[in-house]
Amino acid sequence: MRGYGDPESGGLGYGDPDSLAGSVLERGYGSPNQEALIYLELRSARVHHRGGAKIQLTGPLSDDLAPYRLSIDVDGVTTYLYSGIAGQGPNLVKRRGDLEAYTPPAPAGSYVITLHCGPNFLTTYTVGTALVIEPDNRGEERYIARRLPPSFYSTGARFSGLDPLDLATSTPERPPYLHQILDIFGRISQEHVGSAQTVLARDHTRGETALELESLLALPDNGQVSIDTHLYSYTVSGSQLTLSTGLKRDLPQLSEVILYAP
Repeated sequence: MRGYGDPESGGLGYGDPDSLAGSVLERGYGSPNQEALIYLELRSARVHHRGGAKIQLTGPLSDDLAPYRLSIDVDGVTTYLYSGIAGQGPNLVKRRGDLEAYTPPAPAGSYVITLHCGPNFLTTYTVGTALVIEPDNRGEERYIARRLPPSFYSTGARFSGLDPLDLATSTPERPPYLHQILDIFGRISQEHVGSAQTVLARDHTRGETALELESLLALPDNGQVSIDTHLYSYTVSGSQLTLSTGLKRDLPQLSEVILYAP
């Protein structure tokens, strides 16, 4: 007796103590007008906007509901996340109890994730945690990787200061394959041995403490950053980085801001 969930009880239903099914197998019955809810959430809800960021979905997801797909609405179009498995496209499998998927390129914003499952993926559920897509940060390791091939190869900007400001206001175009491969290699290197890095989103003057950045992704809520060879303590205030002391001199847009990791 799986029944339907009682919405006032979190969709879990309630059992019939007089049922012959017994207390062990009894799934209960609930409101016949409300489908049972599945509570799923993301392990990490903040990702960059360029696509290819890994997400993990955890929760009581029954194998009876397989196969699975996840989608978000990008500019009014239902866009499926990727499985990361060659030839499998958007069809997902559980790994160690979680669903793993990779995000598509998308503008910055908060996205509702829909789970599609069952025969022909006709059954849908809404994931309880929103996916927050933010402007990508920068990493010196990525630019080092881009500088490895000879200059006649198209690898993207080879230095941070040559990359234009990108506040993720629109869906980014996919770069050439070599560019993508080098960025994947550089991103993995950054995550293991590097530091989060971003740039100033506008010109700043000497003495300013509220900095507008291209990205806050991977920056802790407080810590220290290196700007123009000077070390500053900071806290994150909304969409800004607030320094404990003012800038030592005027700094132009695209000046590097690097998380200090002693």
